[in-house]
Amino acid sequence: MKMEFIEHAELVNYLRNYRSWTNPFDYDLVGMANLFGACLDNFRLRATEEELSYLSECLSDEQKHFLQVVAHCVKKVSEG
Repeated sequence: MKMEFIEHAELVNYLRNYRSWTNPFDYDLVGMANLFGACLDNFRLRATEEELSYLSECLSDEQKHFLQVVAHCVKKVSEG
């Protein structure tokens, strides 16, 4: 499957506003989690440790905080 985007900003905007493949009024958390997981896999498979050290510079303060919230929730669920 090939998705056509005119530019990087268009893809970013699409993902930022994503709700659902089938119903724009519902939020598909599982679908978004799969997209997030795919981004993590991409980092793990392709980014060097040096490149990952610049990741913080690409994120807003709000995104960095929310990433910590997500990590805390994942850890809490994983530990049972």
